[in-house]
Amino acid sequence: MVEENKVKFIATKADDARVAYDCLYYMVGDKVYSLEWENPKAEPEIFISGAYGLSPYSDEAEGAIVPEEKANYTAYGYSNIYSPYGK
Repeated sequence: MVEENKVKFIATKADDARVAYDCLYYMVGDKVYSLEWENPKAEPEIFISGAYGLSPYSDEAEGAIVPEEKANYTAYGYSNIYSPYGK
Protein backbone atom coordinates (compact mmCIF):
# COMPACT_ATOMS: atom_id res chain seq x y z
CA MET A 1 0.00 0.00 0.00
CA VAL A 2 1.26 3.48 -0.87
CA GLU A 3 1.26 5.86 2.04
CA GLU A 4 -0.27 9.27 1.53
CA ASN A 5 2.25 12.02 0.77
CA LYS A 6 4.96 9.50 -0.18
CA VAL A 7 6.50 9.04 -3.61
CA LYS A 8 8.52 6.23 -5.15
CA PHE A 9 12.17 7.14 -5.70
CA ILE A 10 12.88 6.36 -9.35
CA ALA A 11 16.14 7.99 -10.45
CA THR A 12 19.25 9.54 -8.96
CA LYS A 13 20.91 10.92 -12.11
CA ALA A 14 18.08 12.32 -14.23
CA ASP A 15 19.17 15.11 -16.59
CA ASP A 16 15.63 16.48 -17.04
CA ALA A 17 12.02 15.59 -16.25
CA ARG A 18 8.58 16.58 -17.55
CA VAL A 19 5.03 15.67 -16.58
CA ALA A 20 2.45 15.25 -19.32
CA TYR A 21 -1.08 14.31 -18.25
CA ASP A 22 -0.72 11.07 -16.29
CA CYS A 23 2.85 10.29 -17.35
CA LEU A 24 6.24 11.40 -16.06
CA TYR A 25 9.10 11.43 -18.54
CA TYR A 26 12.68 11.67 -17.35
CA MET A 27 16.00 11.44 -19.12
CA VAL A 28 19.19 9.70 -18.03
CA GLY A 29 21.95 9.98 -20.61
CA ASP A 30 20.29 9.49 -24.00
CA LYS A 31 17.46 7.29 -22.66
CA VAL A 32 14.01 8.67 -21.92
CA TYR A 33 11.94 6.74 -19.38
CA SER A 34 8.21 6.96 -18.80
CA LEU A 35 6.24 6.33 -15.63
CA GLU A 36 2.49 6.47 -15.10
CA TRP A 37 2.64 8.67 -12.02
CA GLU A 38 -1.00 8.13 -11.05
CA ASN A 39 -0.49 4.35 -10.82
CA PRO A 40 1.28 3.45 -7.54
CA LYS A 41 2.26 0.03 -8.95
CA ALA A 42 3.77 1.38 -12.17
CA GLU A 43 7.46 0.86 -12.84
CA PRO A 44 9.59 3.08 -15.09
CA GLU A 45 9.93 1.85 -18.68
CA ILE A 46 12.37 2.89 -21.37
CA PHE A 47 10.33 5.10 -23.69
CA ILE A 48 13.09 5.60 -26.29
CA SER A 49 16.87 5.41 -26.53
CA GLY A 50 19.02 7.83 -28.48
CA ALA A 51 17.08 10.98 -27.56
CA TYR A 52 18.47 14.52 -27.53
CA GLY A 53 16.07 15.77 -24.86
CA LEU A 54 12.51 15.83 -23.60
CA SER A 55 9.69 17.46 -25.51
CA PRO A 56 8.62 20.71 -23.83
CA TYR A 57 4.95 20.01 -24.64
CA SER A 58 2.31 18.20 -22.62
CA ASP A 59 -0.36 17.46 -25.22
CA GLU A 60 -0.01 15.05 -28.17
CA ALA A 61 3.58 16.25 -28.69
CA GLU A 62 4.70 14.91 -25.29
CA GLY A 63 7.67 12.57 -25.21
CA ALA A 64 11.17 13.08 -26.54
CA ILE A 65 13.19 15.11 -29.02
CA VAL A 66 15.01 12.56 -31.18
CA PRO A 67 17.01 12.29 -34.41
CA GLU A 68 14.60 12.89 -37.29
CA GLU A 69 14.80 9.27 -38.48
CA LYS A 70 13.34 8.09 -35.13
CA ALA A 71 10.55 10.69 -35.03
CA ASN A 72 6.90 9.64 -35.25
CA TYR A 73 5.08 12.95 -34.66
CA THR A 74 5.24 16.42 -36.19
CA ALA A 75 3.88 19.38 -34.22
CA TYR A 76 4.65 22.97 -33.20
CA GLY A 77 7.21 23.32 -35.95
CA TYR A 78 9.20 20.30 -34.80
CA SER A 79 9.81 17.34 -37.11
CA ASN A 80 11.78 15.35 -34.54
CA ILE A 81 9.34 14.41 -31.77
CA TYR A 82 8.80 10.84 -30.59
CA SER A 83 5.41 10.71 -28.89
CA PRO A 84 3.04 8.00 -27.62
CA TYR A 85 0.48 9.61 -29.95
CA GLY A 86 2.65 9.21 -33.08
CA LYS A 87 2.29 6.76 -35.91
